[in-house]
Amino acid sequence: MKKPEAILCLDIDGTLIDEREQIHSEDIKLVNNFPKTIQLILTTGRPLGSAKGVLYANKIYQDMALPIPGVFMNGTAAYLPGEEMLFEHHFSEIVLQDLIELADQNQDSTFAFFTLTQVHLVHPTQFSLQISKKHYLSYRISQTTEIPPKINKMMVIENNREKLQQIKNLTRYFNAEIAYSLPYLLEFSPKGINKPSALKALLSELKLDGKPMYAVGDGQNDLALFELAEISFAPSTAHEKIKHNVDQVIKREEKGILKPILEIINQNNL
Repeated sequence: MKKPEAILCLDIDGTLIDEREQIHSEDIKLVNNFPKTIQLILTTGRPLGSAKGVLYANKIYQDMALPIPGVFMNGTAAYLPGEEMLFEHHFSEIVLQDLIELADQNQDSTFAFFTLTQVHLVHPTQFSLQISKKHYLSYRISQTTEIPPKINKMMVIENNREKLQQIKNLTRYFNAEIAYSLPYLLEFSPKGINKPSALKALLSELKLDGKPMYAVGDGQNDLALFELAEISFAPSTAHEKIKHNVDQVIKREEKGILKPILEIINQNNL
């Protein structure tokens, strides 16, 4: 089978889906019948189960393993088509202890500790429980003493932006990758692990190195990926700082996010 001629990296939250967790009808059609000349790769902060949850709810890839590759939890896990795991990364014991201590010191905010299949919610609030359900997270309420030793990602869920920024200020010397994915989500990954680092390993395994890559996203965790892209895109609903760092801004509400991007890719490569 002929290999794709280009790659499109697609973020989920705030990009493929809107604030109501809904996907534009045109995007649903395109994802379910994506052109074989372009390799679609999910690049998301969500774990696999959460990503599948929102796709299933929008009638995409229902009742089947994901047929496309993906970078999940901001690069701490990657899967080949059919959900075959390629790799996963964890925090070191020292960094994990720093994160647990941070949670102990900020008991008014929710700290979510991610394994591949479950999220341990520490100090849950009504808001964080709503967000966890909205994001199709498989979670359990835990104490910091119950956090397992292998954690792929940690996330602070806090709707008070001033408090969230205060927590971020406390982590300036942490040996971790730290970025906002949504205004109320501050995400932590192992140092040196991010979407582009995982993508490079995934493309090598897929033997797609050197193919022109395009990327669309709306968060701080997408900025490093944009630097690798031939052309980068963001939806018009993204933060102004993100829109200033991309080549094209797409009005998702008109034709969806994918159709205008595919037209540009086809003009450039196919």
